[in-house]
Amino acid sequence: MMKTKTRAQYVQSNVNKHTFVTLKLAKSNMSEQEPMMGCSHYKRKCQIEAPCCKDFYWCRFCHNEAPKRCKVDEMDRHAVKRIKCMLCQHEQIPKQTCEQCNEQLAKYFCGVCNLFVDSATDVKIYHCNECGICRVGKREDYEHCPNCDMCVGKGHECKKSHFRNNCPVCLEDLFTSRESSVPLPCSHVVHAKCQKEMLKNRLYKCPVCSKAIVELDNELMDEEIRNTQMPEEYRNLRVKILCNECSAKTTVPFHIFGLKCGDCGSYNTVRTMGAMERDPNAPPPGDVPVEDEGSWEDVSEEQSDDDEEITETNDNPEN
Repeated sequence: MMKTKTRAQYVQSNVNKHTFVTLKLAKSNMSEQEPMMGCSHYKRKCQIEAPCCKDFYWCRFCHNEAPKRCKVDEMDRHAVKRIKCMLCQHEQIPKQTCEQCNEQLAKYFCGVCNLFVDSATDVKIYHCNECGICRVGKREDYEHCPNCDMCVGKGHECKKSHFRNNCPVCLEDLFTSRESSVPLPCSHVVHAKCQKEMLKNRLYKCPVCSKAIVELDNELMDEEIRNTQMPEEYRNLRVKILCNECSAKTTVPFHIFGLKCGDCGSYNTVRTMGAMERDPNAPPPGDVPVEDEGSWEDVSEEQSDDDEEITETNDNPEN
């Protein structure tokens, strides 16, 4: 007797040398099987014909990631002219419904981008004419900013053309990426998921300019340095540094915990070329000044006089 499945299982098979995914959903008292076609990038019931190599793929990402049988690295989604229904194998021009079996190939279809999305969840997607591609989200929540050259949230701070670059963390194109992007305080832009990974791994600097992406507690660092004295041989040493926040070059006291910028007071600094130099106004290591308390001879003579007084006192005890 077959046991009831307790969790979703994915069974992968090969259909036309690409992925066909069957998703088994478990209910409370019964097992149901709901077929969902597509790839790891999109769920859809059709494949698109690559205009460059005439091979069928689930999506443009599958074409770009497939073993290089095509001379073109990135397929032009806008140039797609034919699709194949994976329910009846009928080939036709890009449409939301199959002409032969009348099945809906995807819940969302864009005739400009040739995008088919048949997600199980109610994902909001809209096409932006200025961007030339489809965006995830509600149209009323976003606006196309000509300065940023991208669809951004209303009331945003403009980051001119910064979205037309690759993410400095994963190196994926930001403009056409399916992942959301966020600007850092320094105006450089990364994927939201990449920023989370950076913070998770305690990477608090921008990977481009090394400016801080979180607020640093300089007062706490000051207190730690005051409470932690360096060994004598490293005391009163000075080093040359470059501040990542204000770009100032200064010479500051050396401490193992951090090097404080002489201009802005930030600890987001790096050492520059050059050896450590001892502060010329500081005493050499081991040369600790003490008050003049006399020579050892003077101390010995005073001690002898004291001993004689004690002897005389013992020879004449009081009655």
